[in-house]
Amino acid sequence: MSNNRSFYFYQISDILFTSSTKAFGMLFSWWMIEILKLELKLGWFIFFCWLFQILFLIKFGEVGDRINKRSVVLYCAAPSFILFIISNIVDNNFYLALGIIYITTSSLAAIIQPIGTSIIPEIMDKSKLEQAFKYRGLVNSINTMLGPAISGLIIHYLNINGALVFISVISLLPLIGFYFIKTKQNNLIEKTPNRGQNSIRIITKNPTEIRLSLVAAFFNFALTPLIIYILPIIILNQFKLSALHVGIAETTFGLGMMLGSIFIINQINKVLCKAHTAFVAALVMALCIAGISQATSFFALCSYMLFCGVGLVIYNINTTSIRCLATPENYRNSMESKFVAICMASIPLGMLTATYIIKIYDIKILLLGFSFLMGLISLLILTSPKYIEISKMPENQLMGYYEKIYPEAYSNSISK
Repeated sequence: MSNNRSFYFYQISDILFTSSTKAFGMLFSWWMIEILKLELKLGWFIFFCWLFQILFLIKFGEVGDRINKRSVVLYCAAPSFILFIISNIVDNNFYLALGIIYITTSSLAAIIQPIGTSIIPEIMDKSKLEQAFKYRGLVNSINTMLGPAISGLIIHYLNINGALVFISVISLLPLIGFYFIKTKQNNLIEKTPNRGQNSIRIITKNPTEIRLSLVAAFFNFALTPLIIYILPIIILNQFKLSALHVGIAETTFGLGMMLGSIFIINQINKVLCKAHTAFVAALVMALCIAGISQATSFFALCSYMLFCGVGLVIYNINTTSIRCLATPENYRNSMESKFVAICMASIPLGMLTATYIIKIYDIKILLLGFSFLMGLISLLILTSPKYIEISKMPENQLMGYYEKIYPEAYSNSISK
């Protein structure tokens, strides 16, 4: 029971930590767009934010399986809390300081992102791993939903100073929660070799995951600018609505993720294998982006965001659970960090693309282009080597299975 208790402690703390970080990011975006009218500069801040996240993830992936994950999340939560306190002192019009805090806290949040998946076998009973991955999908949906919801409400009902105080208080709670987590990682740290930069071969020698990472990378290329940059512009500038409506729209996306992880995924996985379900989910996302480009009302926009969230969480759960279970235990964090880094590498380019296409052309053209390319690249899911075969395997046969079919990925990763 102690391990399971640590699992739930981690999930609650992760929700609070991620939500406070996302709430600050949305508050900063709203301030730059609505008050300071600096959309182009905001695009550059977001670009550098994602660039630093990628660099931190790549570095963390080299040592991630050799250090205690509990220590990592504490070392990320503590500086974030301090920086949020500092944000209350800084002049609100000094956007450079707020932008640096936004970039730093977002990077710290990115470091713990792969830990949320790779730590599951260390804090949850092995007999409940499949259920744990579904709970993790639920947590991801809450993370997506709660940050914008909090930010939209506090912007609407509080001034920026009150909002910053609220975010600072919320960010203290995960620091306390992470402190009480207990893991089974100590022995694993002792027997995990120093792989260094060769750990990149864990994924490059795995054709299944490298192809799935390319699919996810393009999804991030399109979806991240949509959620954190394009959506606020559509709602604030085109629909002439408030920051509260931005929060509602992004919350609807998170609500879709929640519905997908709790209800829909169990039913659709009974009909189709996980690989085919992931493909259908990808197509749903592509169609929803096309729908957003043509939406003429706030209700229609939220409806498309809802179904887009359903598609995203189904795709994520059906790929993440297989990747984590099929990867040998003492390589999970390195694999997840490298996978996430590849997926995020496209985000800065997506931000620049969105920033300048919107400036030169039109949001509708951008979103229709994203939709078409997402539908096209989704075909890689069905052609990923062995993915369909692996997705039909029971959990007990899947444990560490990648080492059997891709031994060169793991033998090379520990070579000097």
